[in-house]
Amino acid sequence: MIVEKKTFALPTFNTQSGRLIKNVRVGWESYGTLNADKSNAILITHYFSGTSHAAGKYAESDEFAGYWDALIVKALERDKPRVKTRPTLASRKRRVDAKVKRGATKRLRQQGGED
Repeated sequence: MIVEKKTFALPTFNTQSGRLIKNVRVGWESYGTLNADKSNAILITHYFSGTSHAAGKYAESDEFAGYWDALIVKALERDKPRVKTRPTLASRKRRVDAKVKRGATKRLRQQGGED
């Protein structure tokens, strides 16, 4: 499945703590078709991945599909939902990547491997 990354933009966003963030851009993707009464909509918000790329590929030549590709594609085939994904404004992809790398390095060291 080929998907297109879309972007929603806000000139400013006020956080709960009262801080102002300027020029907020939130990426999102959607899959499937919304039915007439809109009862088949599923919204996936996620903090852990830092990305809204949950299914499909941006081009046939991409090596990997989105992180929940198998689950979402199977649901689309069976139930015909309309799925929309977006990260939370608190997502920090670099932090997630750093934690994953630290965890992988620790496991390699425990197994006597190199980091």
